[in-house]
Amino acid sequence: MAGISLPCLADGRLIEMAGVTAGMPLVLNVWAYWCGPCRKELPVVAEFAATATGKVQVLTVHGQDGAQDPTRALTMLADIGVRLPAVVDIDAQLARVLRIPRVYPCTVLIRADGSVAAVLPQVFDTRTELAAAVEKHLEVAV
Repeated sequence: MAGISLPCLADGRLIEMAGVTAGMPLVLNVWAYWCGPCRKELPVVAEFAATATGKVQVLTVHGQDGAQDPTRALTMLADIGVRLPAVVDIDAQLARVLRIPRVYPCTVLIRADGSVAAVLPQVFDTRTELAAAVEKHLEVAV
């Protein structure tokens, strides 16, 4: 992720992606505001993030499709009551580097060293399901 900076969804400030892991494993959840399954999954990701503090970082990424309209993305998050760190992959830079399929939602599990442990193009229905994937691929119990 070195050399990739993405705008923060909330304020447009550029976030250097190489520093996001901060030496911890990372759960990167890719979504789109128009995606029904994403709307269902994002609260699950938020619940997981609340229990993962200090063990795993969580970052959401609005994918390229629809990313040109951040107001809709922010509105969707407000509508479902989700407050998570979010960046926007407007030009699919991150998707190309991490080989993220153009499927929403998609969760990418990244080791503390920045290497990709798993790319999971699926919907997590519960915090327990997401925690099990994190434990399996990142070897971190949450």
